[in-house]
Amino acid sequence: MSERLYALLTRIAVALEAQQEPEDDTLTFPLSDFSAFAWTKIGATIVDRDSDGVSIIRTANGKMAKRRSNDKFGTEIWFSYSDGKAPDGSNKYRKVVEFRNVAPPEPLGRKTEQAVKAATPAAVPPLMATIVPATAGTNTSPLMPHLLERYQSLAKELDGMGELVPAELTITLDTTPPIAQGVLDKLSRLVAARRDAHRAPADPGAPAASQAERDAAIAWLRDAPRATADNMGKFAKELGDHMFLCGFKPPKEAYNLNAKREAFAAWLTERVAP
Repeated sequence: MSERLYALLTRIAVALEAQQEPEDDTLTFPLSDFSAFAWTKIGATIVDRDSDGVSIIRTANGKMAKRRSNDKFGTEIWFSYSDGKAPDGSNKYRKVVEFRNVAPPEPLGRKTEQAVKAATPAAVPPLMATIVPATAGTNTSPLMPHLLERYQSLAKELDGMGELVPAELTITLDTTPPIAQGVLDKLSRLVAARRDAHRAPADPGAPAASQAERDAAIAWLRDAPRATADNMGKFAKELGDHMFLCGFKPPKEAYNLNAKREAFAAWLTERVAP
């Protein structure tokens, strides 16, 4: 099985698992978490912001959820998306996550408190969240070993460039496949960007590229697909190799791989035009 087909099947399986989550399962966090919330914790990615913060997110199962609030009913903030029609014809909305002030719990009754103490012979130390190694974990999904293997590979490559995986892009003991896939997508983009930044620039004094090298680059540009989360590593390496051999250095405004590809193609066209 090719690497590209394997990656595609994995993403399909992750999407199917995400769709099997309960319809009424809404995640709740304190209102104070909203401004600096780590959206990767729920497998979401930020799509848009405004003056009040994040306004649109893409959920783990690919839905576009908008920020909503209503001062008439409280100070809650929630993200939801349209989910078809109700029997009466009105629109139905699926709430993904909400941020609200949580009232402090009431103290336990005396009898309950005594029962808890009697049933607890020794204090249980809190569990520490740790990064799951490739050979262990508590998540029973058959997808997790494959996702963890990919995660370890990206982390190792990042370590080879002298950098650590950012805290918000770690996989923990309770990570589910949809969230893990979202983390992997972001980590793949980060590694590709770091790989591109660490690549040695073309030597200004190097001899001009041969016609064979330019022809090879033109053929690659014609046949290679655009960069995506699935092919980003291979795409970055091949594009970098062709740019280096041809002596092309992308402009600063070419901020991603596809923009670099377009700038490189335009540069080559100028040099082969009659």
